[in-house]
Amino acid sequence: MEDVEATIREIICDATGYEWGNLKTSDSLMLDLGLDSLDFAKMEVEAEERLEIEVDSKAFAGVNTVGDLVAKLRELASVG
Repeated sequence: MEDVEATIREIICDATGYEWGNLKTSDSLMLDLGLDSLDFAKMEVEAEERLEIEVDSKAFAGVNTVGDLVAKLRELASVG
């Protein structure tokens, strides 16, 4: 399994065009990075494939920042 944080950062950078070094864990996925529901769906699929986990869309409730997303996917990866 790939490193969760590195994988999520890469997925976000690919989706947004942000440089890895400019991405902060406190960045809001919607407000700072401009991600929408379609972007979330695409990232969900890519995260599932690359991290070999199953993600329920409801799992993202309360996920607002890059750090929140990393923490949630780490949690799911440790359960799976």
